[in-house]
Amino acid sequence: MLIYSLAAFAVSVLAGTGVGGGGLFVIYLTMICGMAQAKAQAVNLVFFISASLAALPYHLTHRKMNTRLILFCTVFAIAGTLIGGILRSMLPERALQVSFGVMLVITGTRTLFKKRK
Repeated sequence: MLIYSLAAFAVSVLAGTGVGGGGLFVIYLTMICGMAQAKAQAVNLVFFISASLAALPYHLTHRKMNTRLILFCTVFAIAGTLIGGILRSMLPERALQVSFGVMLVITGTRTLFKKRK
């Protein structure tokens, strides 16, 4: 159990620095722990929601937040979650793994070559 806690802590630190801890956590859960891809992504989602809820009080008190933009994004996030859940139940596990890997390569490549301002 200690190794899982340490892995979660390491992913949290990396996510806090902007490395993309969610992708790393799914890779850890699937490749090291042997967890199924769909279950690993569900665990990652719970992890992300918990971290977001923990950070919310800080952001509400220390930053100006665009409430209209947040509501707009929330509506589309909920719709995307529902559509993704339906697609996940229809697709084989391998298709989910490949599409997740492609998404990681694309976002990683974009981040690597993104010009800094």
